[in-house]
Amino acid sequence: MKKHAIHLLGRLNKLRDQLPLIQQKLNFQFQHADTYLLNALIHPSFYQELKDSDLLPIKDLPFLSDNQRLEFFGDSILGFCVTSYLYDLDYLKEGKMTEIRSNLVNNKTLAESMNKMAITQHILMTPSVSDYKGHKGIADVFEAIIAAIYLDSGKNLQKTQHWLNLYYIPPIDHLIIDTNNTEQKNADWKSKLQIYTQKYDSEHSLPMYHGYKKTGEDHQLSFTCKVTVKNETFQGSGTSKKSAEKNAAKKCYQYLLNKKNKF
Repeated sequence: MKKHAIHLLGRLNKLRDQLPLIQQKLNFQFQHADTYLLNALIHPSFYQELKDSDLLPIKDLPFLSDNQRLEFFGDSILGFCVTSYLYDLDYLKEGKMTEIRSNLVNNKTLAESMNKMAITQHILMTPSVSDYKGHKGIADVFEAIIAAIYLDSGKNLQKTQHWLNLYYIPPIDHLIIDTNNTEQKNADWKSKLQIYTQKYDSEHSLPMYHGYKKTGEDHQLSFTCKVTVKNETFQGSGTSKKSAEKNAAKKCYQYLLNKKNKF
């Protein structure tokens, strides 16, 4: 075997040995890391060198490929998950949603997240590749990893959304939760509770409002409402149905937040 081919296999095997560490960095345990995660980290230039050196197919890696197809798929998954997240923030107007989504899915933001997780150093590429000097190539790998998570979890979009909510969206929450932001000033306890459950509930359970009651005379009505998240139920009251919902959401949100901070 030629010296260059031995070098290429050595780099590939080194990456395989690093897969457990990479999974720790990603906070996601793959069932098929040698397929999906490995391929997500292989740039087309490196894969082409394997082919040119007559090293393919590799016996114990029958599904080895570069990350182009995964990147294509991951781009769509990311766009959907971010849009779904923003849609549930009902105080955001369409124009603001578009602005925030643009910030969340651009190459610079994706590359910064990859660098923070210290994943960039594991990418297999050839020294001559120029696009990794900027943000695009790194962002492509992140999108490939998103697709790898989706496929490895059995095409479970809920699990992929939860991973993004926990490990990608929170570091840039200033785009969404900003006390100087007009939209945030209009955000109520219902929105805060919805944001919380999206991020920290692995089952992605949304608040359910129910048990509405109205009492009193027409000139002095009182409303009550209950909200349930999983098995936790709280009741709120107010002078309108909306204010009762907000007060119930406030109690639930504060309880869940205090419960989380104890651990």
